[in-house]
Amino acid sequence: VREGIHAKGSDKKPYKVPLHMTLFEVTLPQAGLNKEKSGDPIKALRDFISLMEQFYRSTLQMDTKHGEYFSFEIANPAGAVHTSVYIAVPSARKSMLEKQLMSLYPSARIIEKHDDYNAFVDGAETAAAQAKQAERHIYSLRTFDAFPNDPLDSLLNAFSKLDKTSDSAAIQFVVSPQDKGLLTRYRHALNKIHEGIPLRNATYVPTGAARVLHE
Repeated sequence: VREGIHAKGSDKKPYKVPLHMTLFEVTLPQAGLNKEKSGDPIKALRDFISLMEQFYRSTLQMDTKHGEYFSFEIANPAGAVHTSVYIAVPSARKSMLEKQLMSLYPSARIIEKHDDYNAFVDGAETAAAQAKQAERHIYSLRTFDAFPNDPLDSLLNAFSKLDKTSDSAAIQFVVSPQDKGLLTRYRHALNKIHEGIPLRNATYVPTGAARVLHE
């Protein structure tokens, strides 16, 4: 499909979007990292992450109605000596990604990967986990202005302990920028809190079939 050769069924769900993605490896030169760490490290972290917020806003133009999404991945592929950051976007949006990232992070190096990386080691055992919020989805995650330090340090420290020949690992965030009408319902919940409705009742915002039954 990537080479333009027709494959039967490649334009149908659920294969259409995944088979038409482009993978980029993104690296920041060490000189750029040292520059960011100079002075107040907390301020540098906040300034650095605030740029990424602008990138996320640019992804709102994705066609989520037709299943478009992007993924942000941190991986130490099998046999690799270092951990890399990858971003996968619909091929039709790859120009947008390159322009946005380079405008926000001029020192970053963006390399289009012809083939996907391999997160599995031959003959090894495989374990996987999926994370979800402990609280109701109406509650926000911790935002960067509340970080006492860089949360990536803990994650990368765990990756650094991998055996380069027998271990591999990856963590992936798949992001689809759509609220499915939740924003309006969240505002309604906030108004109910202001009216004195108990927090437990006001923050219950059902989704899917639960919403139909609730209403």
